Amino acid sequence: TSGDAFEQDVSSRQIDTAERELAAIPPDERSLFERATSQRREERRRQLETELRAETNGTPRLVDPDELDRIVLGELLREAREPDESGHVLFPEADGQRIEWLELRVSALTERPDAATYRAAQRTTQDRERLTRIAAGLAIVALLAVLAWYLLNSDSEHTTAMTAATANGQALTLWRPTRLTLNGTSAISLALTTTMDDGWSTDGQAHMRPIGLPLRVCVPDTALTDATTMTLSGDGSVPDREYTLSGSSSASPDLLISSCEDSSRQVTGTLQTLHAAPLHAIGTAQPIGDSGSLTLAMVTVTGPAESSDVPQGAARISLTFSGSGNRDWAVFAPTLRLGDGSQQTAPDVQIVAEDTTELRFLVTAPSESLPAEFRLTDPATRMITRWQVPITPPIDRLHLLQRGLQIDSLTTSSARELSLTVTNTSVQPLTLMPTDVLLEQEGTRQLLTSIRGIDTPLTAGETRSLTLVLPPDLRGGATLSIGTAQYQLAAE
Repeated sequence: TSGDAFEQDVSSRQIDTAERELAAIPPDERSLFERATSQRREERRRQLETELRAETNGTPRLVDPDELDRIVLGELLREAREPDESGHVLFPEADGQRIEWLELRVSALTERPDAATYRAAQRTTQDRERLTRIAAGLAIVALLAVLAWYLLNSDSEHTTAMTAATANGQALTLWRPTRLTLNGTSAISLALTTTMDDGWSTDGQAHMRPIGLPLRVCVPDTALTDATTMTLSGDGSVPDREYTLSGSSSASPDLLISSCEDSSRQVTGTLQTLHAAPLHAIGTAQPIGDSGSLTLAMVTVTGPAESSDVPQGAARISLTFSGSGNRDWAVFAPTLRLGDGSQQTAPDVQIVAEDTTELRFLVTAPSESLPAEFRLTDPATRMITRWQVPITPPIDRLHLLQRGLQIDSLTTSSARELSLTVTNTSVQPLTLMPTDVLLEQEGTRQLLTSIRGIDTPLTAGETRSLTLVLPPDLRGGATLSIGTAQYQLAAE
């Protein structure tokens, strides 16, 4: 292996600065940006999938989500920072549930007012509202710049360093140590910061030099008094490390821990065990940040057979959380990691009730059940909370109809019409399509010319009568297929 990721020469100052700038933006403005980004992402996803389908002669292909994010954020950033031919830039503005785009003339914002302007009367309410929208727009530019720094500078020096650690050809998850706990007669937990300075800081916290082996850490002198073990924790889901401490020297220690005030006072540490972050089950409530607990109540897999919004070859994974309230999901970096190593971020967020939220991820449809996990990262502590998520193949159309459509009766209503009574026995709405009802005559399958009553979905438990219009010539008989049920028809 190339060694533990946090032992590489990695500078995290840029990341810390960007995260602080993100956290400083008010939640309302972040929410507006997320809605505008989600809307634009959906527009571009449909456009790119149409273009890919045309390039591959109709073969459906999914758009790479990372590439889609790069395109969308780059586009929004250009619109906000680069004036068009008329000198205007664009900012999103909320109009109820809709996102409108406000045009601002850059010169009007930057030109120096003349004396007459200073003597102008008090601003009207409309003027103040306009300035408020402008201020919100400028905050959106700041947010776009920060996110673009994350996603559009993948070739920068810091990114190269952070992705250098590999094992068996696969990139390792980078780990920034954030806290250590010394255990003796009592437990002492200290925030941990990395430093490249020659000397140790004496600010009462713990410090570590992130280069080379053994790991070198300093703690306040009083913390070393009777410590026998030390636990080193970091952000992400990398397991915590527990070391046994000893005052005697060792030929090859894993850890050297000294007093920040007196570097000559030193003990060694030997790695003993790893403690992985727990993987919680569906239905368990977990504390997340300062906003209370969250419960992953339900996981739903939806395929093209159940929703026309899902492309062929894809599946929509919906995670339903209770206790979500008005949580700002973006700052918790919601991530779905599949058992095949792929992961999805930036889900579509749907508020389904006052205290219930649904996060939707679009993935390639699995052909068999896959283990997966969903994770949230606390922006303050960088600690991760994980839930186990079962991902099953989406149901196909025939099995969907077999499971949820009950045929109550099929009778003749006229010479060329049949009356079909059906009931939706599932707990979800069921939309019937013309392709669900086929007529086979002399080995040739065809759609019926008209089916009246399928223009709206059947609600759960609903019974409805449909009218099927048959072709004029049924000599020789025909077979009518409704889902998995078949009926033999004969001309009279």
